[in-house]
Amino acid sequence: MGMLKVFASLAFLSGGILIIGMLITDYMLLAKFWDDALLIICGGVLLLALDKLILILEEIRNYLKKFSDIMEDK
Repeated sequence: MGMLKVFASLAFLSGGILIIGMLITDYMLLAKFWDDALLIICGGVLLLALDKLILILEEIRNYLKKFSDIMEDK
């Protein structure tokens, strides 16, 4: 789970650096590669969403495990 956050932050950084670099150097590059930078950033957002989904599923699993242990004790 921690690795997904690391990869998401790397995607945000690389997409942001790509956009900033294109703004500083040449506007024609921005017109050509802005969609690639946005796709990289959207990939980072998807990785963060996947990380959150995994955390939620783990919480559900832990709750069901505790619930089944309580039901077995009765």
